[in-house]
Amino acid sequence: MKYAKPLKLYLELTKKNAGLWKPTECHRLLCLDICNRYVHLAVSNPDNTIAIPLRYDFCCAYDNLMISDYNLAGFIFRYPYKLIEGKGKLLAAEVENFVCAMCKTGQLRGLKYTYWDDCINTLDTDLVLNHHLEFICNHLNLPEDLSQDIMDKFYASRVLQGYIDGAKMMVEIDRGEDKLDN
Repeated sequence: MKYAKPLKLYLELTKKNAGLWKPTECHRLLCLDICNRYVHLAVSNPDNTIAIPLRYDFCCAYDNLMISDYNLAGFIFRYPYKLIEGKGKLLAAEVENFVCAMCKTGQLRGLKYTYWDDCINTLDTDLVLNHHLEFICNHLNLPEDLSQDIMDKFYASRVLQGYIDGAKMMVEIDRGEDKLDN
C-alpha cells in the first residue's frame, strides 16, 4: 500500500475509470474511520459519487474478498488534523499505527491510500447526513444506544462523501483556472 496525496488519488481513480462501461468494472474507494477500538467503513458507489456505509462484521471476515468484490482502488482514512487537547494527537497516532500495520501485511500491494479530515465537508453532505440521522433517531423510536451506534456507522460515509465532493470540487476549480489561463 502506498500513500498518495488526496487529489492525486482521486485523479488516478477517475483516469482508471474513464471508458469503463460496466459498473462492476469501475474502481471504488473504501473509507476507514478508526475511532475508539472500532473501525467504521464506507464504500463509494461505482460512479464514485456517493458514499455508502458498510457493516463492519461483513468486512472483517471478507477483507481480501471485499477488495475484489468492490474492485477497490484505494483507501481513505479519517485523520484528525484538528489536534486539540491531546485527544486528537492520540487518535492521530492510532490512525497512523493502523495504517502502518496494514501496509506491513503486504496484502494490499498496488492499492493507494490517503488521509482526509472530516472537518472538510460540503454543506450538502452535512445537511443530508443530519437529515437521515435525525429521521433515524427521532422517528424510528430506537433505543439511544442503538441510535448512537447507527450514527457512528454513518461517520465513515460522511468522511468519504466529504472526500469525494472536495476532490471533485478541486478538479473543477483546476479546470476553470486552466480555461482562464488559455
